[in-house]
Amino acid sequence: MPAQEMTDTVEPVRDFVKKFITEELLKGQEEVEDDTPLIEWGILDSLSVARLGGSIEKHFDVVILGETPIAEKFRTVDTICAFVSELRVAR
Repeated sequence: MPAQEMTDTVEPVRDFVKKFITEELLKGQEEVEDDTPLIEWGILDSLSVARLGGSIEKHFDVVILGETPIAEKFRTVDTICAFVSELRVAR
């Protein structure tokens, strides 16, 4: 996939994920970087992964919650973006 197409696929996912985490999980208290360890730092737990995953599924019309191991895919904003972008390209 050309670099521009990958950027066009990744950036909407990055924006959505960062907004969801900042507004829904952190209640606007702080922001996350693309490489923040989300699970390790307790920002994401099993419930919030399910909430975020469900929101991503609805917004981007992909299926992710059946994928395993989900924790590996949700380590950082970067890993989430790469995972969702792959799913979007594959459909």
